[in-house]
Amino acid sequence: MPRLRYLKPLPGGYCRCGCGQKTPLAFQTQRSLGHVKGLPVRYVVGHWSGTPEGRASSARNGRTRRRLRGPENPAWKGTLEERLRANLGPPDPQGCIPWLGAPDSHGYGRLFVAKGEQPVFAHRLAYLLWGSDVLRKGDLVHHVCRNPICCNPEHLLALSRAEHSRLHARLRRTERAAA
Repeated sequence: MPRLRYLKPLPGGYCRCGCGQKTPLAFQTQRSLGHVKGLPVRYVVGHWSGTPEGRASSARNGRTRRRLRGPENPAWKGTLEERLRANLGPPDPQGCIPWLGAPDSHGYGRLFVAKGEQPVFAHRLAYLLWGSDVLRKGDLVHHVCRNPICCNPEHLLALSRAEHSRLHARLRRTERAAA
């Protein structure tokens, strides 16, 4: 059986998020949560850092706490533009404005507009807000910089699906010729 690695609690049982609050003692050992009976847990409930280790520590007494999503979450305030700006970082040397939120499985930033609806891609929203007012149905927003997390409207170009496919075929041909 593999040995479990437990992170040592901070001296005095303080929350690892840095808030300064005391953490409760674990009432039982739970390997899946990293709790050892009688020792302080690593995080105060709800203070987990977003890491797998932190997600496991957000449980209390064996019951996981439901995270508030969408408009009922207090962090979900402001207009769509304000929320988009809050997740954008400073421009890098190439001029790309990176999405700092969690990317999807293909590397693109996504933002939830309303509860129960599909999320929108951050670069499409940036293009609509700051690049162009018009985006025809079925149009794709192409990253000229080839960086999927870039939200700089100067690096985005609206193309039809056919134009986008032709452009990527041409880019693949030039990459193969250069290699």
